[in-house]
Amino acid sequence: MKKGFYTAAVFLGVLTGPFWYFGKILPGNDWDTSSETISAVSDSKCRGIGCYVINLDRSTGRMKAMSGLLTQLNLPFFRICAIDGTAQPEVIQNPHYVNIQGYVHLLKGRHPGKGEIGCYISHVKALKAFLDSSYEFGLICEDDISFSPALFQKILFLLTQQKTLWDLCSFELSVKKPAAPLPIASLGNHTLCLYQKQAFGAGAYLVNRAAARSLVQKAFPMQVPWDVYYLRFWELQGQNGRMLHFTGVEPRLVRQTYGDSEIETTDQRYLKRHQGGYWSWVRFKGRLFLLCADVLHWVWTCWQYVTLKVIPSK
Repeated sequence: MKKGFYTAAVFLGVLTGPFWYFGKILPGNDWDTSSETISAVSDSKCRGIGCYVINLDRSTGRMKAMSGLLTQLNLPFFRICAIDGTAQPEVIQNPHYVNIQGYVHLLKGRHPGKGEIGCYISHVKALKAFLDSSYEFGLICEDDISFSPALFQKILFLLTQQKTLWDLCSFELSVKKPAAPLPIASLGNHTLCLYQKQAFGAGAYLVNRAAARSLVQKAFPMQVPWDVYYLRFWELQGQNGRMLHFTGVEPRLVRQTYGDSEIETTDQRYLKRHQGGYWSWVRFKGRLFLLCADVLHWVWTCWQYVTLKVIPSK
């Protein structure tokens, strides 16, 4: 199986020039060492898992429910005050944070809603809080999720024992079919996987410091929703050019069962107005971007699969 993936990846690698041109959106890999993006905390001295819960000030019921679940994980957890797109218009209108025109061209003419922008900035805020801590791993959670604390605790422990296989591990992904996830390690009755097609959902994920640092470094200005941005690991690199690995756990561990995200429902995820008709250039460019991104994601996943030291199931 690996030989077939390797052959296909090499063949498509020859054709990546045009795909890269239309599918790449992030700036180059030069490292910014400013205090805004790089924590002064030494990674070698970091230990354990810290949990960061993204929560609006007005969503006290959700935070209370999350506190009950997280207490059972026996992990330290911290509330991250979410950005309210309606209450803080000066933030979402700042071109440093949002590239509206770029978003429109990449998302087939759609405009981002205030809630979508607030959600994106809130995730970056949570990652920055993690980088400013002394924890080795950060568990980033939205406040509308539910899970089995005993099972989640077991999986988190197993992931820390196999930390060379992942840089970010998501627990709540919706996978495009028919491309099945690629198993790379057993986690008891669950499996650590790579994904041949782009998946969506960012309700809960475990991240190490290398991945968090790269995500924060290239986050702004926002051009796509957070759950599209945070899986674009083919555009991200760790220090010294190390390839970073985006993974997930199947079957999923987390469900968003506390209703819709209040951050996103502050406003629609996408505003309904579009630029141009169905065959307009902006709509065509958006479809081309999504196609190229899918191809790049698949090639990158194949390359990861053949280069990772996959741990066979027992």
